[in-house]
Amino acid sequence: MTMKKLALSLFLLTLCIAYGSGQALLAGDNTTSKDSLVDGELKQFSIPFANNVWVNGDRGATERLIDIKKKKLNTWNNPKDKLAFYFYSETSGKLALTLVGDFPKTGKLIINFAEQSRKIDLGDAQQGQLYIGQFAIKKVGYQKLLISQVGIPVSSPLVIDTVQANSNEIESLNFITNKEVYFARRGPSAHLKYQLPDNDTNWQWLYSELTVPAGFDPVGSYFMANGFAQGYFGMQVNSDSERRMLFSVWSPFKTQDPKNVPINQQIKLVKKGENVQSGKFGNEGVGGQSYKKFIWQAGNTYKFLLKVTPIANNHTEFTAYFYAPEVNEWQLMATFQRPKTQSYLQRPHSFIENFIPSQGDKVRKAYYGNQWVADVNGNWSEITQAQVTYDNTARNKYRFDYQGGSESNQFYLQNGGFSSQPTPYNSGFMTKASNIAPKIDFNALP
Repeated sequence: MTMKKLALSLFLLTLCIAYGSGQALLAGDNTTSKDSLVDGELKQFSIPFANNVWVNGDRGATERLIDIKKKKLNTWNNPKDKLAFYFYSETSGKLALTLVGDFPKTGKLIINFAEQSRKIDLGDAQQGQLYIGQFAIKKVGYQKLLISQVGIPVSSPLVIDTVQANSNEIESLNFITNKEVYFARRGPSAHLKYQLPDNDTNWQWLYSELTVPAGFDPVGSYFMANGFAQGYFGMQVNSDSERRMLFSVWSPFKTQDPKNVPINQQIKLVKKGENVQSGKFGNEGVGGQSYKKFIWQAGNTYKFLLKVTPIANNHTEFTAYFYAPEVNEWQLMATFQRPKTQSYLQRPHSFIENFIPSQGDKVRKAYYGNQWVADVNGNWSEITQAQVTYDNTARNKYRFDYQGGSESNQFYLQNGGFSSQPTPYNSGFMTKASNIAPKIDFNALP
């Protein structure tokens, strides 16, 4: 047993002895008995620090300080770096917090938590443990522990491994464990599952409109507008200077490596639009991908159109177009041919996700409106019903910052930012029918 683990074991033993002897005070607390926790079973939570912390809201600083592969915080010696640590409490109550790690002998930490601010002398650390106090959590939801430093020599190592939380009032805390750090730090993906007007009709076309409000488009965001059973079509933010329209179709062959796909199960590119790049993708299933660099603007509304056509030899063609107000015309993304598939449109949906773990503390939001489907004869029917679902990150309670619903007669999705009002799974929402079908000349499409 290492000295650090031994110290932590002794700390917990002290707590148990104190509780067993009728002393409800948490170890290290200097409050009087009237400030102590109520009687009850002592709950102890060891929260991995690196899994649940972001730095300054800054991507570069977060990636420099947090090693998500090793699940550790690198040496923190820059006083400009403020650490924002999050966990979720489903109940209110008193909670005592202790930092466990390696601490220098000089300097102070400034702690802001539960509407309180405290200065903690690092010289008070004992055997790798620094008690920071007992706090009253009044609001259910995400709790933010903000930590900054003053007076610590640059050459002195300061590493926090875990936050030890103890309470005999709060039954459970939720946070990112070591089971799935990468996807949990990315944050939950939220989805809209659309209800087709008629499941027995051969729907060939899917039309929708997407608007991302200003300030809700951080780097790493993918706003998917026209999803279907075999692929997805939307727009993303790749960097501070690059944005794309993205259209992909999955291969029916199950693998994560495009090199393993047999020739007769590969996605075939039939045609593509001007300046559209095409290729293969992997690591999330495999398939054919197309994208076009396009600096779309938050606040503008973009139109998406998908055509699904079954053809001979058990194949189906998928063609995607988008309409940008900056260009004022429909633009072709690509046509892909998928083998072992003979179907019209299936499972229309939308989703929102973040694909950069260090951006998991940012809020993103999108409005999805004016959804329509058209049959093989070009007859339009409006979609006015949707259900909100989410991914395993939300299902496993690693993250709770996901929302969906309807606003201003549009559906919307939101994720990230550690908001505390998650939308229940399969919640149903409706919009009011406009009865104004899209006016699209299918024969004039590129």
